[in-house]
Amino acid sequence: MLGQTLKFAAIAVVCAMILAQVALKPSNGTNDAKDAAPTRVAATAPLRIEALAATSAPVYAPVSALDEYRIPANAQGHYVTDVFVSGQALKMVVDTGATMVALRNEDAAALGVFPLPSDFTIPINTANGVAHAAPVKLREVQIGSMQIYDVDAIVAERGVMNISLLGMTFLSRLSKVEMASGSLLLRR
Repeated sequence: MLGQTLKFAAIAVVCAMILAQVALKPSNGTNDAKDAAPTRVAATAPLRIEALAATSAPVYAPVSALDEYRIPANAQGHYVTDVFVSGQALKMVVDTGATMVALRNEDAAALGVFPLPSDFTIPINTANGVAHAAPVKLREVQIGSMQIYDVDAIVAERGVMNISLLGMTFLSRLSKVEMASGSLLLRR
């Protein structure tokens, strides 16, 4: 049911953008294409449909032009989505209980971030006990149309994490983080 509703919402967003383009196209009373200026949509973010992780079929959520992003909870109640770090897509859990953005060692390597063994000085508590992480600064973190620059983060030791976390060093820089009706709303 939720998947069908989100599909209809995505179709509605696409239709609204097409109508906006038609409404902004200048009309000079002729059908002469050479006289018409190129069509532009002013002050709207590019439409992007983000695939959200789920244990079975993917769920899709439209990203609005209003700097909002809604993530439905997966079957386990987690908010998992694609987050772009310096242009590289990473699957992350949005975690309001995580103090910092925390990257799996493997995800950091995919970004070209390779902390030295001596950099792993921050103790972190895990389900398997205490591990260590290295502090890093991420140039750009993007979710939907929202971009935050110079985000403090940590890189966990190899094998410590099975998914990266989008924590409060990113979330605290948003104006709204709200859980309601089985989804998480993020607003710039």
